[in-house]
Amino acid sequence: MGYYAFYGCKNITDVTVGANVQKMNEITGYYYYSSFEGCSALKTIRFKGLTPPDLCRYTSIFTTLPALETIYVPAGAWKAYSDSYGNYLGEHTRILEDGADGMVLDGSVLIGYTGNEEEVEIPEGITGIAKNAFRNNRTLKHIKLPQTLTYIEESAFRSCSGLSGEIAFPERLNTIGNYAFYGCQGLNGPLILPESTETIGDYAFYNCFGFTSLTLGSHVTAVGNYAFYGCKGLKGNLWIPDSVTYLGGYAFYECTGLDGSLHLSENISEITVSYTHLTLPTTSR
Repeated sequence: MGYYAFYGCKNITDVTVGANVQKMNEITGYYYYSSFEGCSALKTIRFKGLTPPDLCRYTSIFTTLPALETIYVPAGAWKAYSDSYGNYLGEHTRILEDGADGMVLDGSVLIGYTGNEEEVEIPEGITGIAKNAFRNNRTLKHIKLPQTLTYIEESAFRSCSGLSGEIAFPERLNTIGNYAFYGCQGLNGPLILPESTETIGDYAFYNCFGFTSLTLGSHVTAVGNYAFYGCKGLKGNLWIPDSVTYLGGYAFYECTGLDGSLHLSENISEITVSYTHLTLPTTSR
């Protein structure tokens, strides 16, 4: 399917892409554009093939469709499409699997959720939540995590704008991936990360401005770039435990509600900061 194939068809709302389509936005020369450029009313794309068509380097195809809400894929193909297209979705677009209405599992890993329930309880025995599993789910309001959970991958709950209330992290949780809760502005109350947590990824809680306090476990070693950027609701003291060896750039940028003491890890050797009260470790230079 060549680029500009349906250019300017601004009234199309639903497109079905056949199982034999292998490429979209196919390039001629140095120019590459979307096959659906200008389809401003397009809400649904239905793919029939088990293998996602190659986007031919034009990865902005979905973000340039302002009305696109849902990409439907065949049964058993959710992971393939999520792996191929997940990073290129707009903040309002979900991938759903035909015939599925709930959790998509691969052994003990929850790789996707295709339902529309407001409250979801992930069952015990699940050890991981995969990349993009709940991404852009605007229906989800409350999530209960199992005690068996050890990791949450990149963008797992990214832009779940309806997610609200407090969230309880299980005691075995080791890793929170990049963008894991990016833009989950409805989450609130204290954010308590368990003693088992070691890594907090880049942008993990970006613009989660409803949290009122932050407790980092004593085994955290890395706080990623922009990890708590824009968490303006955080108040009081901020204690960064001595286990932390890496504190990323802009990690607490615009956390304007913090109004107490800041304690830095003894193992951070160099940092530039402006704060009301600053406790510097003896190793700082």
